[in-house]
Amino acid sequence: MIVCAINTLIGYFFLHETYAPIILQRKCEKLQKERGGHYTYPGQDNRALKIRIWENIKRPLRILFTQPIVLTMAAYQVCGFLEKHRTRRVLIYAAGCNIRHNVQFVH
Repeated sequence: MIVCAINTLIGYFFLHETYAPIILQRKCEKLQKERGGHYTYPGQDNRALKIRIWENIKRPLRILFTQPIVLTMAAYQVCGFLEKHRTRRVLIYAAGCNIRHNVQFVH
């Protein structure tokens, strides 16, 4: 964990941005400060934040509810997640009460 933190700090200070929309946005801001006026770049999204968030949430939900295999696999994963937490809770409370349950986990 310490190595990850050090690596993140080094990357933050020494690596340069490579994502094109961010680079273009910074270049437009720099030109606006130097020369004044309003600069835009191709592909700039001027919609309101609320609309952009809604569009980005709507797309995966559409896939989830229109593709049967995606919905089936998501439901399967939710059931597995809930079952894991239900059995873990039994073990935690059983350990506190000195009760032994015959629960086996498949690894």
